[in-house]
Amino acid sequence: MAGLTIYAAPWAYAFSAKVNRILAGGDQARPYDLDDAVSYIHEYIRAHGDQPVPTATALDWARQFNHESTANFLRTRVNQAYRRRYGGNAFD
Repeated sequence: MAGLTIYAAPWAYAFSAKVNRILAGGDQARPYDLDDAVSYIHEYIRAHGDQPVPTATALDWARQFNHESTANFLRTRVNQAYRRRYGGNAFD
């Protein structure tokens, strides 16, 4: 019996790609990118012990996937949006 196999990108990649798109700006960025990034990092956090992610870990993801990211962006914009939705910080 043939079936459909669906592959999804890991949460770390999906998050990193959204941050990259936001920081790249221009006509690539979408108004929903930050909300998507917050959702993706929340799923990662839920799957990894419900603890904030070390900022260095997210910066390593960006390097691994050749994406742009900054500690400042993670600790300010992402953490602010994450706190509004989930009540805590995504990054330490």
